[in-house]
Amino acid sequence: MNFEELYWSRLINHWVRVKGRNGLTIPFILGVRTLIDNDFKIMHHCVTDLFTEIRNSDSDEVITLQHCENIGEYVLGLNDPTNGKDGLLVPDEKTGKTKIIATLNTQVLGKTFEEIIKSLQNRYSDCLTNGTFSRVNFKWTEFSESDLKMIDEALHKT
Repeated sequence: MNFEELYWSRLINHWVRVKGRNGLTIPFILGVRTLIDNDFKIMHHCVTDLFTEIRNSDSDEVITLQHCENIGEYVLGLNDPTNGKDGLLVPDEKTGKTKIIATLNTQVLGKTFEEIIKSLQNRYSDCLTNGTFSRVNFKWTEFSESDLKMIDEALHKT
């Protein structure tokens, strides 16, 4: 697994474990990919690709998709096995191990993994296309200096 495939895991782990936050938005995670992978272009299917990559990753982490009240958006975080979340369990296609939990507060997006991804793709299409990957005061904006600092910390720590 190369660095670009691990970037989302490093970001989420840093944001949740070091910063003590719920999770990162899908546009934020995909926006970071545009910074570290010159060949990556935002396309309509990139949300699907991200979720498929997470679903089939070798990571032992279980990623949660949940609605974050603080910013009014959906975020990807880490499932805490001592305080697990309820919701739609999405297994790895090969191993059958749960890789993603779409929590109960995401049910408005759809009842299946595919419906949820389609809803998220539609929801985030504009901000992804416009390059506004960060959520500040309930508005989508470009990465701030503090965003870029956090990204650097998350991706370059050993």
